[in-house]
Amino acid sequence: NGKTTNHIINPTTKQNPNTPIVSASVINQDAATAEAYAKVLLSMPVNDARKILPDDTAFILITKDGEVIRNNI
Repeated sequence: NGKTTNHIINPTTKQNPNTPIVSASVINQDAATAEAYAKVLLSMPVNDARKILPDDTAFILITKDGEVIRNNI
């Protein structure tokens, strides 16, 4: 069908999330926490993604249209 997919699955719909974020990198003092945040960020809208991260956590998001979004840490 030509549709790009990934390994992130919405447990409710059993489908890949349809969000603009295609890549998420997170830096946190705890690697497991960073990995969990990165996976969650791939399944939510960009504005919501910015709201859930603690102030001491760095992130870089890349959207489908190539926009790079990051915080200033």
